[in-house]
Amino acid sequence: MQTCYVVDYGEGVYFFPYEHQNFGNALASFLRQNPSLQVSSIAPSSSDSYGYFVICRMKTVSESDSGPFPYLPTCEMSSYPTSQGNGSPPILPSERPAPPIAKPVVPTPVDESVISAPVSQVVIPSKTIEE
Repeated sequence: MQTCYVVDYGEGVYFFPYEHQNFGNALASFLRQNPSLQVSSIAPSSSDSYGYFVICRMKTVSESDSGPFPYLPTCEMSSYPTSQGNGSPPILPSERPAPPIAKPVVPTPVDESVISAPVSQVVIPSKTIEE
């Protein structure tokens, strides 16, 4: 069974046709078979199909492996280049987040007499303490 497909060998782009729960095992197996490669970014293919695009680069001499498994870098999710050239796939209406529901602002009634009265005439009601 083929682990992944080469999308662009020169750029190091590979496509893994797996759902989320099986993708990690497939990527780990691929990296064990190709210890000179290091993952630089991962992007899901799209919302209507499963699979992941993985961009790999060759390791430098200073990035040596330790232990029985190849070096597994921390991966950041990022978008993959598309034919539009803007670096991200087009957003379908179903993928757009719903706008937040605005709560109506109820204005607080203002006592006009307090605003227009001089400071010496403003009466601050005091609470009486019952014993």
